[in-house]
Amino acid sequence: GGIALLAAAGGTAVEVAADGALGVGPAAESGERNMTAAAGCAELPDIGTGVTGPHLTGASSVEEVRGFLDSHLHITAFEFLGGRAHCGRPWHPYGVTYALVDCPDHGIAGGSAAVMENFFGGDPLAQHDPVGWPSFRDWPAPRSLTHEQTYHRWLERAWRGGLRMIVNLFTDNRVLCDVYPLHQNSCDEMASAHLQAARIRELERYVDAQHGGPGEGWLRIVTDPYQARAVMNAGKVAVVLGIELSEPFGCRSFLGQAGCTTADIDRQLDELHALGVRQLFAIHKFDNALGGVMGDPGTQGVLVNLGNLDSAGHFIDMETCDEEGTGVHDNRQVFPADLGPEIGGLGGALGGLTPPGVVVPVYPPPEHCNSAGITELGRYAIGAMADRGLIVDVDHMGVRARQGALDLLEARRYSGVVSSHGWISPDGERRVLGLGGVVSPYAGGSTGFADAWARTRQWAPEGYVYGLGYGADSNGLGTQGDPRHGPNPVTYPFEGLGGTTIDRQVSGSRTFDVNVDGVAHYGLYPDWIEDLRHIAGDEIVEDLARGPEAYLQMWERADGIVRAAACPAPPSLAQVRPGMTAEEVLRTAGQPTRRAGDAFTYCDEQVRFDPTGLVLATTAPGAAGEIPATGGSTPLPLALLLLAASSALRWWRVRFVRPG
Repeated sequence: GGIALLAAAGGTAVEVAADGALGVGPAAESGERNMTAAAGCAELPDIGTGVTGPHLTGASSVEEVRGFLDSHLHITAFEFLGGRAHCGRPWHPYGVTYALVDCPDHGIAGGSAAVMENFFGGDPLAQHDPVGWPSFRDWPAPRSLTHEQTYHRWLERAWRGGLRMIVNLFTDNRVLCDVYPLHQNSCDEMASAHLQAARIRELERYVDAQHGGPGEGWLRIVTDPYQARAVMNAGKVAVVLGIELSEPFGCRSFLGQAGCTTADIDRQLDELHALGVRQLFAIHKFDNALGGVMGDPGTQGVLVNLGNLDSAGHFIDMETCDEEGTGVHDNRQVFPADLGPEIGGLGGALGGLTPPGVVVPVYPPPEHCNSAGITELGRYAIGAMADRGLIVDVDHMGVRARQGALDLLEARRYSGVVSSHGWISPDGERRVLGLGGVVSPYAGGSTGFADAWARTRQWAPEGYVYGLGYGADSNGLGTQGDPRHGPNPVTYPFEGLGGTTIDRQVSGSRTFDVNVDGVAHYGLYPDWIEDLRHIAGDEIVEDLARGPEAYLQMWERADGIVRAAACPAPPSLAQVRPGMTAEEVLRTAGQPTRRAGDAFTYCDEQVRFDPTGLVLATTAPGAAGEIPATGGSTPLPLALLLLAASSALRWWRVRFVRPG
C-alpha cells in the first residue's frame, strides 16, 4: 500500500529522515512510504483551444467518415536540416514554456542573425522579436517559416474543429542541411526519416498522457485504411506516415551516376514500411536517380537550382514547352542574372556560389519543362511502391517524369496516387482523379484555394467518391494563408463541423483572429475553412468533409480491394459470413455502394455489423445469417445469438490468430 522511489541505476532510493526531510540513501534500507495529498501544487500554463461543445464521431466503426483531411503536414520537421534550423517543437516534457521558444541565434542583433528565417522571408537584414511564449508578438505568423506552427494544443484545436486525418511527412534536404552551419543531427535524409518516425510516436504517447493514458489520446498513428476508419469514426485523428525527401533510398544522381540500385530501393522500402510509412514521394526538390523535378518558381527557384547543381552535378535542364497555353508545364525558371534589383543584389551573391568554370544557365523562353523524364530506376521504384500497396505522391515531379509515372499507374489501374499539396499542373490533377486518386490543393490563401476547388471538382469521375483535402505544408518552409481582408469576414464565435462552437484562439497573452492574422498557426485551420464557406458557400465545406472518405477508399483500392461495381450486387456477397471483419467483407465482395450506420449496402443488399465491427447478418441470397426479408431486421433471439457467437469468434481471433 506504500510507495518506494528507487533510482533506475546506482542502487539508491529516496529516504525520509526522522524530521521529515527527504534525502538519498541505499535502496536496500529504504522502505515503502505513505503519500498524502498536498495543496498549493504548481499550475503549469498552457494554450487553450477556444473550441467547446461536442466533436464529430461516427455512428459505427464501419460507416462513411466525415471530417477534414490534411494530406501534407510536417509535425516532426523540428528535427530536419540538422535539428537546429527550426525554432520550437510541437511538445516538450516540461510544457509550453519550453516548447515554444525561439532559436538561440535568433536572439542576436534583434533577429538579424536568423539567416534561414530572413532568407526565406526575402530580407537578409530583417529583425523580429525572439520571444515566443507568452507574448508571441512576431511569431507564429503565416510567412515565418522557421518557427513552430504545429504545437500540440494548436493541433488539438484543429481536431476539435473537425480535422480527422493527417498525412505527416518526414522531410529533409541533405544539400540545405550541409549548407546550414548549425547541426545536432545527421544530414542523411533516410536517417532523418527514421529519427522523425521515432518522434511522431513520442508525440502520440505524449498526447495519450494528457488525455488519460495509453490509447486514450485523440491522435492515433494508423497503418491501414480499416484501422484508420475505426479511429476516425471514434472521433480521433488518424495520422498516416509518409516521406518527402530529395534523395529517397539514397537515390541521388550525380553527373548521371545513380547512387542506388533496385536492391537498395526494395530494402529501404521494406524498412520504411516497417516504420509505418505508407505515402511516398519519388522526387522532391532536385533531379535524382528516379527522374526530373518540377523546379521552384521565382527567387526560391534560384536557390533550389543551385542545390540541384550540388545534388545532381548540373542545373535543371529546362526546355520551352506549352506553346499553345495548355497549362502543361513546370515552374518557370529564372537565374540571378535575370532578377537584377528584384532581390536587392542577392542574385549576384548567389551567382558567386557557382564553382569556377561552371556557367549559369540561360533558359529559353517560357513556359518551361524539365527535359528529364522518369528513369528506369524511377519506373522500378513506382512499381515497387504499388506492389506494396503504398500511396504514390506525384507532386514535385516534372511534367515528363509525372506523365511517365502516371502512364505506369494507369497501365496497372492503380488507384493509390495523390497530389498532396498542389505541386502539379492541371493535366496531372485530372489524371490523378481519373485513377480514383485524391487531389489536395495547397492550402495558402482561402481565395486561391476556392479557385483550385472549383477547377478540380469538374474532373471528379463517376464511380469514385469525390472529396477534397488540403495541403498545409506547415513547418515545411511553406507559407500559410495571409488574412483575406475582403467582404464577408469570419464572425466569432461560429459553428464548426459536428456542432462545435469555435471562438478566437488565445495563446498566452495574444489572441488570434483569422481575419487579422491569417493562418498564423495550425490551430487556425478551422477558421480558414469557415472563411472558405464565406467565399464559396456550404458546398466547398461538404466536399472537404468527404476528403478523408475519398482518401480511405483510394487506400483500400491500393491495398487490393476491388472498386465498387455497378448493380446488381456481386455474386461473391453470398460468401460473406457472420463474424467476418469489415476488411474481410471488402476483400470478399469489394467496395460497397454505400456505408451508413452499421451497414454496407451493395445495390439492394446489405451487410450489417455488430457493435464490435463484425458481421451480424446479410440480406444476400444464400448467405449464412441472412436477414429475413419480411422483418427488415434480425429477430432479437437470433441477433443475441449471432452477437454472442461473433464476439466469441473475435476473441478467438485476437487471442490465437492476430499478432499482438
